[in-house]
Amino acid sequence: MSGASVSLAQAAPAPAARSVPPLVPLPAGVPSVSLSVPATVFIGQPFSFTVTFDNASATDTGYGPFIDLLFPVNGADGAAGSDTPDGIDFNSATYLGTSLTAVELTFPDAGGGTGCVDHPYARDTSGVPIQVCGTAGDKLVVLLLPFGSFTPTQPAVVVSVNATLSGLADGGTPLTLRARGGFRFGSNPLDDWCCDPVILLPSSSDGSGWPNAVVTPALLTIAKTYSGAEDETATGPNFPRQYTITVTVAPGQTITDLDVTDDLPNNLAFLSVDSFSPAGSITQTPTVGAAANPPNNRLVVNFPSVTGSASVTFSFFVPLVDANGVPVVPASSGDDSLSANRAGAVGDWDPLDPRDAGGTDNAIAGGVCPSCAILHTLNDRSIAIQKGLAIVIDGGASGASPGDTLQYTLAFQISDFFAFNNLVITDVFSDGQLWDAGFAPTLSLTEHGTATSGAMLPANVAVVRDSPGTGETTVTFRVSDELVARGLDAAVLGGCVPAGGTGGPAPDCSFNAGATTGTLIFRTVIQDQFTDTFPSGDPSVDQGDVLSDDVTIDGDVLSVADLTPTGSTEGDGSGAGASIPRGDLDKSIYAVNGVVCAPQPCSSVLVDPGNTLTFRLRYSLPTSDFEDLSLTDYLPLPVLHASEVTTFDPTVDASAPPAGTAKFGPADTFYASRPPFSNISPSISTSAVGNSVTFTYGSYDDPTIPPPSTEVDILFTVTVSNDPFTDQLLLTNLLRVHEGSTNAADRDDDGIVQFILREPFLVVKKGVIATDAPAAVFSPAATGPVAFSSPGTPGTRFSATINSSGLASAPVDSDVAGVDAGDLVSFAIIIENQGSSPGGAFDIVV
Repeated sequence: MSGASVSLAQAAPAPAARSVPPLVPLPAGVPSVSLSVPATVFIGQPFSFTVTFDNASATDTGYGPFIDLLFPVNGADGAAGSDTPDGIDFNSATYLGTSLTAVELTFPDAGGGTGCVDHPYARDTSGVPIQVCGTAGDKLVVLLLPFGSFTPTQPAVVVSVNATLSGLADGGTPLTLRARGGFRFGSNPLDDWCCDPVILLPSSSDGSGWPNAVVTPALLTIAKTYSGAEDETATGPNFPRQYTITVTVAPGQTITDLDVTDDLPNNLAFLSVDSFSPAGSITQTPTVGAAANPPNNRLVVNFPSVTGSASVTFSFFVPLVDANGVPVVPASSGDDSLSANRAGAVGDWDPLDPRDAGGTDNAIAGGVCPSCAILHTLNDRSIAIQKGLAIVIDGGASGASPGDTLQYTLAFQISDFFAFNNLVITDVFSDGQLWDAGFAPTLSLTEHGTATSGAMLPANVAVVRDSPGTGETTVTFRVSDELVARGLDAAVLGGCVPAGGTGGPAPDCSFNAGATTGTLIFRTVIQDQFTDTFPSGDPSVDQGDVLSDDVTIDGDVLSVADLTPTGSTEGDGSGAGASIPRGDLDKSIYAVNGVVCAPQPCSSVLVDPGNTLTFRLRYSLPTSDFEDLSLTDYLPLPVLHASEVTTFDPTVDASAPPAGTAKFGPADTFYASRPPFSNISPSISTSAVGNSVTFTYGSYDDPTIPPPSTEVDILFTVTVSNDPFTDQLLLTNLLRVHEGSTNAADRDDDGIVQFILREPFLVVKKGVIATDAPAAVFSPAATGPVAFSSPGTPGTRFSATINSSGLASAPVDSDVAGVDAGDLVSFAIIIENQGSSPGGAFDIVV
């Protein structure tokens, strides 16, 4: 507000002092934040972390949410104004893929290496910006969340923050990120800092007590990958496997004289180094073809210089006995054993930062062998099985759905050093699947170089469904009986076990007929209903439901000497599964003031009080079978009021519904696809606490096989209220789709759309416009955009039009001097709209 002054010969008496009542705390939202950051980040590498913002109040809304972040830009060695920083700096932030407004403020050095900055949004009750303090050179980054309000039931906001760790960072020296939340407008939507103060939690100005998380700069990492399946292998030289060790160096860094070391356990037999990159040399090799104890179990590959990464791939197998002559897998029982493999990397590093000293063997990943890290543990087995799953007949939506046919492939292996009889594979698949009786299961086996393949006889396959009960189906495949039916021996021998046995000694593979392996294939059909097991109470096989399958292979262990039973049985297990796909959501603005945007969707939407907005909520239904489906739309207060939406019009067309009404949009196919079944419209409910409107479909089972893929498309219209609010705010409307499941976890999926609110902003101005004092001096000389008559003149004081454009060039804000007692002075009070919304005629002169 601007004022006007009159300079008189004698000053008026001072007004009496007024007492100001203390502020009464108002019910308000409770901002809450948490950080999730990677434990380690490569030096010089961009990385992302998340900050989760929520309103922890059970009842009250907060307005104007934001997040404060403290970034350790200085790092371990930096100091503002004197040294190059080597810490973490901010890049950008997004929410659900939408960029957020970010204000970056660097702390100055006000003495003692610390300083303070003015918060861009938070002011105290005197209107003075609240200060945040920190180490000089570090940063305060303030993220403005695109919500005018944040209700207690509104889903938490997960913000993705992109940052960069300096290429000069000190490896292994932790760096701390800190965060807090706030509501800039407090407990109401007005920027009335005098009476409704900003909410900051924690309220400390220097980061003390703020939620924090530590990031440790990393120079290099080491990882090991195994070439086999399910971290297991049958033992013997006919089952060679590979390990690949990969050492990754931080971008832009160079490691010299890098030794990559693998200490094989004394129950693995090294075969060969198959490849390594970049150029280097093998400086130590383990004993080849047999297990060895230290130091003969060590592989070392040296790389003179590595930038980026280095890798080593080598082959090995699980031998009959370990380096001490003890059987790796006990011959009589066939029980599994473990092989824990260690690896590490050590090299020389000359840091890019001249403040950090270089050294020898100062770059380490995985530790120094033999105390280096266990990077993989292998399961050594006398018999092993793995399961695979594929959809071979996909009759409906892409992915598994009722009516589809699943094909399970069971691959099994027999150790070179073992023999088995009475081999049986037992498969248990879950309720919701039915045995495909039209497909005969096939068995293939290769033993001692001879292969057999074909459909199994029905007599050797037993299918038992546990219903009533679990609804599971147990299928027993009698492998040995099937082999006998094919004119073969019931016993299945490993590659190094001769026909008839060894005659006494352990199989040393002087006889070696090759790997013994088998494959069994069968099929199931996904059903429309669970028969027995449906924890949710809904038997329909719905979107998100899980179908499982578990298999075991068992056999009697035979003595390799004479192929007689040892009295032990041994086996292995595996599993696979499929899930019914869920849908995808889309949220958009469909129409403004009833006018449907073309093209769709509406973009760059600006709204004024009294306008109407039509939102569009779309959700695809891959199988049209769902449980506990609801679409909840959270509207920003006080701009939009969810309670306005009370009516659902079950029509499908492209028109925008009137304010307070919802209907189906033009892409909706779920409602129209119901005949001859009952058409289904969602129920509407609203929440005052959450300012949300929910469209509830509940659960539905489409009995069609294959089920159709349909879509939900809902339009609803609300009115932009004339409640006071700040001008030009970017507001966000959030949609959450909830979908349950019969036997798996529920899922929530979020989508947003944004618009800008234009509000009137009234400014009161006052100025002296005229006086009858002959010696009066006006400052400024022009007293407004029109001529005003002298005080006491009859009739109206002016005749021309006063508007905003005239006031911009010749405002009414003059003071006057040179008047005395008895002189007449005229004032004008003007209320002017300086907001972006027209808001009606607000230029008023009093």
